[in-house]
Amino acid sequence: MITEILILAILGFGFGILLAFASKKLKVEKNPLVEKVREVLPGANCGACGLAGCDAFAEAVVAGKVPMNACIPGQQAVADKIADIIGKHPEKEEKTETKKPTLKPVKVLLDLCIGCGLCVKKCPKQAIELIDKKAVISQDKCIKCGLCINSCPKKAIVRDEL
Repeated sequence: MITEILILAILGFGFGILLAFASKKLKVEKNPLVEKVREVLPGANCGACGLAGCDAFAEAVVAGKVPMNACIPGQQAVADKIADIIGKHPEKEEKTETKKPTLKPVKVLLDLCIGCGLCVKKCPKQAIELIDKKAVISQDKCIKCGLCINSCPKKAIVRDEL
């Protein structure tokens, strides 16, 4: 019995050393600029920029693949902070302003809303609440990301065509 315990302890210690060595040898270095850009983003992970969340956006901005002002929830304030971090001037980014999508606000078609609450769960900014079993959107909190539109099984949430 003692022999088996001793063998397992030696194996455990050996594998521990092997894992420690592998973690040092195979470590992937992250760009510190990406981490700094990620910290200034709103963290909604809404995908309104066209990418799969804030981490992907931070990597793309640092790589120069997307403009600094493509973060719709963050608006110009976040673009200015990103410019400070990566050392580019926002004046150069103004040319890309026309590429930035102008998203219209969303609204609920109350006659179609069944009050299931899926949109409430999907909203990253808690801008939707159920009142009398109908979805109500707070336009002040809404970042126009469209996640609620995609989550509604009855297609009761649409872009407002003002």
